[in-house]
Amino acid sequence: MKVNEKIQHFRKTAGLSQEELGKKLLVSRQTVSLWETGQTLPTLDNLIRLREIFGVSIDELLSEEGTEVAAEESSAAEAAKPLECYTFTHSRDEFKKIYRKAVIPPLSLAILCLLALTVSVITAITARLPSFGQGAVVAVSLILTCAFFYNVLVLLKIMRRTEERSLLTEYTLEVFADSFVFGKRQGDTLYELKTVAFGEIERISKGKQFLSIISGGVIYGFSHAVLSPTSILYSLTERRDVPGSRPRRKKRSILSVFAVIALVTLVTLAVLFISGPMKYRPADDAEHYLGLQLPEKYSGVSMNVVEEYYGDSFLYYHVEYYYGEDEAADFEATIKGDTRWLSPDGARDLIAIYPEPEGLSGADRYIFYDITRSRINTLPERDSNASYILAAYYEDENLLIIAEFDCNG
Repeated sequence: MKVNEKIQHFRKTAGLSQEELGKKLLVSRQTVSLWETGQTLPTLDNLIRLREIFGVSIDELLSEEGTEVAAEESSAAEAAKPLECYTFTHSRDEFKKIYRKAVIPPLSLAILCLLALTVSVITAITARLPSFGQGAVVAVSLILTCAFFYNVLVLLKIMRRTEERSLLTEYTLEVFADSFVFGKRQGDTLYELKTVAFGEIERISKGKQFLSIISGGVIYGFSHAVLSPTSILYSLTERRDVPGSRPRRKKRSILSVFAVIALVTLVTLAVLFISGPMKYRPADDAEHYLGLQLPEKYSGVSMNVVEEYYGDSFLYYHVEYYYGEDEAADFEATIKGDTRWLSPDGARDLIAIYPEPEGLSGADRYIFYDITRSRINTLPERDSNASYILAAYYEDENLLIIAEFDCNG
């Protein structure tokens, strides 16, 4: 019986029409007709598929006793025999390892960005007047946090879908001298069969757990636990005729480089906001503009950052320092010779512009510093806004009040 007759015989035995067989082989009915009339012969890929469908060996399909063609086709059948055959499935444990390897890097970056976002938001909130830089840090950290968490969610969704299908799939791998054939089967249905010539491989790399092969934009990963230690596929990593087989330095994606740069910048700015001059402390302005030497530690201090509106005025903070006797004596000695300190009568008009003027009654000395115009003890100009630092000292109580406020002239 000739090859064309065998194909027709096995097809009819399987109860298939030419059109039905063509659909299973992913070829047209006319192609099957040409095989059965002896005008053409199936390719190696099609022979492998016919073997799967008919449940016979390639030798049985090609053997033709008593003819010269039989010898040639027998030789072809011998060449068509795979050198290595593997059948395997994926387990949940393998997917857990893949999850950890794929998800941990973006998840770690997402958590770091979230921490940076938290720090930058707290820094901006506690600042009296948040700067543009602080707002930029909050915006960048928020965008990166959302981007990395979104990336993790998408990755998990894709991998779960892949896992559901892969756990139901049986994989076949047949390795030949110059190619390998990779198949996927669910139940009795072979729904994918791909032949990859070694010359078409774009890149091949040997990792700790898998041998990864890229061809035609598709990644084929084979576990070392499945492959034979002497598999031909391992030798491809040393062959010069296989593109991508030579050792290469690992390339980082543009996104990874951008993420690292952005993260380093974000953390640096956050550290500056926490420990540098950008961090706002209520006493800083008084020390800077008025030259007051406030102690690092003080007894009986109460700090009230109020940040409240009073009509046309806004009170940022109100801080009270209670000095000990020795500290008070030293401080009073410094202010008695300082002409900037006003008496209650001399400061009456300035006290009136304070959001809560009654709160300053009874002090013995006052200083008002106009931050907007860098002037001491001057009233704001008409129809204009001004920011002031106030220092009021009560000698009997050894109390120094420092406040900062805005007012509308």
